Amino acid sequence: MKPLADAFVQHWKESPKYRIGLVLALLYFLIRLGINFSWHMEWLVVEGWPSNTDLKVYWNTGQQFRAQEDLYFEPKEDFSVFVYTPIFAMLMGPVSWASYHVALVGQIALTLVCYAALYWRWFIIFQRYGLEQVARQMILWLPAWLVSAAIIYDLTYLNVYTLMALLATLLVEAVLREDLGWSVVLMSLILPAKPHWAFPLALPFLLRRWRFGFRLLIGGLVVFAALVGLTILIGGYDYVSGQFGDYLDTLRSIPRTFAWSTSEDGHFGFNHSIMQIVIFFGGVNSGSFAGATLIKAALWLPLLWAGWLALRRKTSALPGWPVEWVLVLYSAIFILIDVMHEVTWVLIVFAYLHVMIQDRILRRLLSVLVWLYVLADILTIAAYALWLPEMMGYVPLALLVLLAFYGVLVFRLLAELRRPGGPEIAERG
Repeated sequence: MKPLADAFVQHWKESPKYRIGLVLALLYFLIRLGINFSWHMEWLVVEGWPSNTDLKVYWNTGQQFRAQEDLYFEPKEDFSVFVYTPIFAMLMGPVSWASYHVALVGQIALTLVCYAALYWRWFIIFQRYGLEQVARQMILWLPAWLVSAAIIYDLTYLNVYTLMALLATLLVEAVLREDLGWSVVLMSLILPAKPHWAFPLALPFLLRRWRFGFRLLIGGLVVFAALVGLTILIGGYDYVSGQFGDYLDTLRSIPRTFAWSTSEDGHFGFNHSIMQIVIFFGGVNSGSFAGATLIKAALWLPLLWAGWLALRRKTSALPGWPVEWVLVLYSAIFILIDVMHEVTWVLIVFAYLHVMIQDRILRRLLSVLVWLYVLADILTIAAYALWLPEMMGYVPLALLVLLAFYGVLVFRLLAELRRPGGPEIAERG
């Protein structure tokens, strides 16, 4: 196994095209970062497009928690509303002591560090499971990582997507090596903000590590209860219990209160979820809500069947079998999300599938779809320059990418699980 630095240097020395592509991608990234930073600091003012970041919501919420004010309100048209647990609001309390611009600089720096660490850890994971060709793709596609819409948009809106993507990656590593303590710590950081990123908790059961799986679930419940207790200790029982009730009400109300794009708007907007697509064509009504739920349930049936088969047998010939499960769980869980903007692991999943898919036509079709998403920021700028419609508002690329990933991965899993024979995966615990 080559260290990341050695593998990078080798490609840098051997390929002039790689050097040119990486330098151009880095220049684009730095220019884009400078524009975003100037916009956030309000040095660059764009008429009709004020700096309105998710970080501002977090920062305000931290102040509201300290002042014991209500945290949850009906979403605005830009959905600038707090939808995380009161635990997250409590954690934002210390952040809100700093000025907003200081917090902004810190958030940008944190996002950049997390993005670099995300790249590094997945290079290590692929190597650890003998997926050297996939690790090589990570090196080859480093320029794409620098211009990917996933990181550009997270630096634009300053959500915690990249942070959660890294924490989930570290949780994957901890779960696969059965490190209970570190797994529980990571869970405590994920659950208060975006619980769906805790999907690696399903891995021990799918890989038949029963004892560790149940210990992990119990540890997660204990940690979450401890965090609730700490929040109550800081904020007071009456205030925190009331906010938890409002939090659950807010989640239940999203289908009714979210500013969905409809056929009257003429575009999907940046939310590319199944719920959004169904509502666009069917309108905001109970029929659309039920229809979207049925579609999501139907899409999950093959995965549930694969999970059932995995629980019944201990065999696999797929290289990187645990990695395969991680990637399909990631794709599946984000299909369920009703407000879904980004595919943060897009180049991770694609690096794996680009190597594993044998059918050339399928690989090329998937490549076209993925590269359209990855290069969406560049294509959007080009569209504005040419006075053309913005593609992301009219084509639900994020959803199409996820569905393509999910379909290919589930098909591979089912084919493998139904194949007789194969080397055993040792059952422990």
